[in-house]
Amino acid sequence: MLTPTEKQESERLLSKLTDAELRSLKDTITKKQIAVESRKEAVKAIVEYSQSAAELLRRKKLRRDFLFQYLADSGIVVPVTAEKHSLVAAILKHWGSQLPTDGNLRDIDSGTNLAAAASQTWNPQAAAASASVQTTGTSQGVNFGVNTRGSSAENSQALQAAYAGHSHVTERQGGASPENQTLGETFVSWFYKLLNAQNPAMAGTAEGAGAGDFGPQHFWQDCNMKLISVTPEPSDESYTGSLLVSQRFQALAREEQLIFNPNVSREGVRVRSNPHGLLVVMACGTIHQHSNCLGVFEQMFGLVRDPTIDNNWKIKVTQLQLVSSQVTAIPKLTDSAAADMLAIAGSSSALAVMP
Repeated sequence: MLTPTEKQESERLLSKLTDAELRSLKDTITKKQIAVESRKEAVKAIVEYSQSAAELLRRKKLRRDFLFQYLADSGIVVPVTAEKHSLVAAILKHWGSQLPTDGNLRDIDSGTNLAAAASQTWNPQAAAASASVQTTGTSQGVNFGVNTRGSSAENSQALQAAYAGHSHVTERQGGASPENQTLGETFVSWFYKLLNAQNPAMAGTAEGAGAGDFGPQHFWQDCNMKLISVTPEPSDESYTGSLLVSQRFQALAREEQLIFNPNVSREGVRVRSNPHGLLVVMACGTIHQHSNCLGVFEQMFGLVRDPTIDNNWKIKVTQLQLVSSQVTAIPKLTDSAAADMLAIAGSSSALAVMP
């Protein structure tokens, strides 16, 4: 049986699940022998019929990203690359609960080892080809988000002028307007230069000079991120919140030591906008680790202006796909890939703009 503290915290944790997730978890724990008519009854059944806090947290339906978000909401900081078994241990410690006597943290529902099954690190087979990495584009500070070092007013004004007067999606032959294309390419150069600066290999170099500028200030507070790894061990991660999203990006460069080399051209960057102020930027390029070219990436950004910081752009939603492969040519965005990214952006509730 759960202690009063465990019950209270379990109810708080479970309240974040959807109705369908609650029903499924309730059916698993009670073996479908308990009927419920509301969310409150479902939560109560889950808590009452769980043998221990550890048993509940080890359920497969309580995913790694869900537990990570709970810890963040509780003010408990853990590494963004922590595996699920580490998150379970952190929550049990927070609740004052006991670990299983045998130390077993296997997934109750499937019998798989959580340390392997919940690993979120991109670990593709390194390709034989090596590459010298250069970040393409300007190194100037661009006011897409809050610049903590106070970059020049000229850059901010140039970006505002580039977008002024263009507020509709350009569907004509040839894609985005020249102004939007320039804006998109400038954003892509700025973002990946800032992200690459987080890589320890960049320390002490000109490329690493902006490492301190990357952070949650460049993302909306309710920003959503989806990270898809197409590798021998594929994974699919989701994060919500400016802090979690920025930390996950930082982990790609700091812990996994990845370097992104975008194709900053019309073939590698596409831009679309709409009358409500949304700017969708799609980019692709190669991804590297040390002297190895690991594969390619495609990323979609949904940008929205923030009127509280001089109408600068901030990231509202993003999806990053990493593909382990041998690279034989400079990556280009295909029409189908661009259409898929636009569909994701168009259907994302995260892109809704408040009046």
